[in-house]
Amino acid sequence: MKHAPPTVDSSSVYQAYCKSDMNVLIIDDHKMFSEGLGHILSQQNKNIRIHTSTNIQESMALLGNDGHYDVILLDLTFPDVDGLDVLRICLEKKPQSPVLMVSSEMNVAKIHQAKKIGASGFVAKSESAEKIREAISVVVSGEPYYPRNLTNIFKMLPKNVAVTESPLSRRQQEVMELIYKGYDNKTIADLLFIGVSTVKTHINAIFQILDVSSRSECIKKAKDSGLL
Repeated sequence: MKHAPPTVDSSSVYQAYCKSDMNVLIIDDHKMFSEGLGHILSQQNKNIRIHTSTNIQESMALLGNDGHYDVILLDLTFPDVDGLDVLRICLEKKPQSPVLMVSSEMNVAKIHQAKKIGASGFVAKSESAEKIREAISVVVSGEPYYPRNLTNIFKMLPKNVAVTESPLSRRQQEVMELIYKGYDNKTIADLLFIGVSTVKTHINAIFQILDVSSRSECIKKAKDSGLL
């Protein structure tokens, strides 16, 4: 895989990577990958502090604290939640932390969506530790990091069709989209940092607005109305 050369000089990239008290958060459900990468990065830079999370509960706790992360490495795929939903939470809770997406799968459409949402870059898990370190260095320095072949493919993807104006509030729209993805109330509450009772309140409001009485009806009505 060919990579676009960093747009910053190598010395500034290296300084950004090796700055003191650097905090890296790795969110990945594969513990072996998280711990292995953390070990490699710690060997390369003794100033790095690695924080890892392998499930949504740990991730929400780490994202909800007052600490700052110089970079967040986030897997695109999880068994129970969509990595793009976790990306949105990362950007909401840690807006100053660049998010570098990682994955063992080359899902171009999903990577492109992550870029549009606000991810700072993407690197495949199959890349060498040195390439992953390079990707981290670039996004920490404030530059995007996407392989050149991906950037070329992005240009050929169709533009999104304008979305119908929603009668739902922003939060209600978020809850409805998570319902569509099959999440239960507890998972929706964790993803949105709200209580389960609040999720139920939003769902009741959505049902009233769409004039439905079940999740399946809600999803069908939303699709028919262009809200999903």
